[in-house]
Amino acid sequence: MFRPVIATLILILFSVPCVFAQVYQWENHTNKDEVTSLSSFGGFVWATTTGGVVRIAPSNGEVTTYLNSDGLGSIKINFAAFAGDNEAYFGSADGILSRLNLSSQSFNSTQLRSRDGGLLSLNSADTSGDFLWIASSVGIIKYDRVRNGGEVKETYRTLGNFLTESAVNTVHVFDGKIFAGTNEGVAIGDIDNEFLLDPAEWTTIELGVPIFEDIKVTCFGAFNGLLYVGTNSGLYVWDGETSLTPVENFAAMQILDLSLGDEPATSLYALVVTEGGRQVFRISPFEWIIYQLPAELNAGLNSFAYSGDWYFGTVADGVHKILTLNSAVKMPAPGPSSNTLVGGGYDSDGRLLVVSRTDDLSVFVDGDWEYTTVTTSEKLSALVASNGDLWIPTFGRGVFRVKSNGAIQQFNNSNSHLIGVAQDAAFVVVNSVYQDPSGRIWFSLFQANPVRPLVMFDPSDSTWEHFDAADGFVSGNNQVVAAGNGTAAVGVDDQGVAFLRYGISPENHADDQLAYFSRSRRLPSDIVTAMAYDRDNVLWVGTNQGLAKFDEGIDFFFPTEIAPGIGSNITSIVADSRNNIWVGTSEGLALLGRQRGRSGRFHDCQFRFGFQRHRKAGL
Repeated sequence: MFRPVIATLILILFSVPCVFAQVYQWENHTNKDEVTSLSSFGGFVWATTTGGVVRIAPSNGEVTTYLNSDGLGSIKINFAAFAGDNEAYFGSADGILSRLNLSSQSFNSTQLRSRDGGLLSLNSADTSGDFLWIASSVGIIKYDRVRNGGEVKETYRTLGNFLTESAVNTVHVFDGKIFAGTNEGVAIGDIDNEFLLDPAEWTTIELGVPIFEDIKVTCFGAFNGLLYVGTNSGLYVWDGETSLTPVENFAAMQILDLSLGDEPATSLYALVVTEGGRQVFRISPFEWIIYQLPAELNAGLNSFAYSGDWYFGTVADGVHKILTLNSAVKMPAPGPSSNTLVGGGYDSDGRLLVVSRTDDLSVFVDGDWEYTTVTTSEKLSALVASNGDLWIPTFGRGVFRVKSNGAIQQFNNSNSHLIGVAQDAAFVVVNSVYQDPSGRIWFSLFQANPVRPLVMFDPSDSTWEHFDAADGFVSGNNQVVAAGNGTAAVGVDDQGVAFLRYGISPENHADDQLAYFSRSRRLPSDIVTAMAYDRDNVLWVGTNQGLAKFDEGIDFFFPTEIAPGIGSNITSIVADSRNNIWVGTSEGLALLGRQRGRSGRFHDCQFRFGFQRHRKAGL
């Protein structure tokens, strides 16, 4: 079953230069609860997340966030590294290295790519002098921070006996050597060696039984002249030569993170997975330190750092500061409840309503985020109607309506024309929702039994209507829906567009005319991913291969080019109040703006949001 494309951020339009004289400024809002690393430098605690970077001031708890609209190159950040000269570096899962000047708070970003031009994942980094050593998905990257403002000097794709272009999980500079932690073990090279491109110049230490039992290196930690190596099956210490010695008390334990504690540092600590949950151990001298955190929080701990107090990162609940051995407090970073967004919009009171696939309804009002639980079921799309009502189609539970006064209604097979699948009449899958110019709400049903692709609700009198096989529909695999004056359309899996002419009233089926249109009518693809009517009642259709508008007079599609560089996989379409067409793709946003005085002519403008390349699902 096709699912709506997932969004990873919200873009709120305020006013970016474009060729037709309007200026736009964007503000990003993301969820930052999925922490990927924690570190402490410059007097702050830094959390990297899948929604950007969070900076926490231990002195007063102030939280500062960095996103694309602030200059950060990407939001899916894997690490933060302090260069020691007023610069911090952030590496992303899509290969973007962002440099932050800590004084001016300004960013510079560089897109790093693999040998064939593909995207890399930047996993970790450490510094030595003018160089940044980056653990990546294809090996170790030696990045010159000074030359030409920053450039890749060399990439070491084969580390000794390890497989070529194996991913490096973590990297550490210690005692004049570079240590690379992989899924096969540890590779060691001399920092000053000019011949590290030769695999023979690397020393490799395999852990476990090769092929059958590789032990994944997860982290490094240096303390008191010793280098410790954390793995998914124990803690090791480097002997200074060519071997790693297991550390007593940590046999077979999964080491999630290593961190120095206290100020000045007097101990190295390990965040460890035990049978009793996540625990913190002091390595030398050994001590078992138990923080009695809530079970639901404990299960998600993945990182920690010390800056006057202990801070813990989690996989789904942000950063928490330890108050005592028995309590913690979350350091909230503003944003929606999730990054898996399916839609939303502004209500009649000017509040921004944002619906995520699995989490709460998020409401942005007066600069703050509030959260409301509507349903725990999976949400597939969302629409804020002109009267302020929020409509939320779901996977299996029909449709939810959140009225402007906060009241919640559920519609399913028992109280509406929505019907379920063949296996369970009460399991109602509604993929898409759309409002026509008269205020009626239209829904597309997936695999309804019997075939019922299209259902309509009229809020003016609370009446329902539906369209089925009697109207000519033959497929139940329906996706997106759109409706205009006298017509409606449904995107059908691998069949293009089912176009319905219902005449003056959708309740009168006597004059209904239905036709299926696909590539034979110049639709770019039979896989329809988005649809919308503009203010001239023209249907625009997005596919995985591009955009087209439909000429109802001749029943033909006319493909329309959008800005190059943002892909052809259309994920959303909206016509604004000036009848400009906004087109979201899997790589950016395009604006087709009508040229004044020349109806039908468009100027094309693209918005790529820095180096952002994440999917847009709703505008």
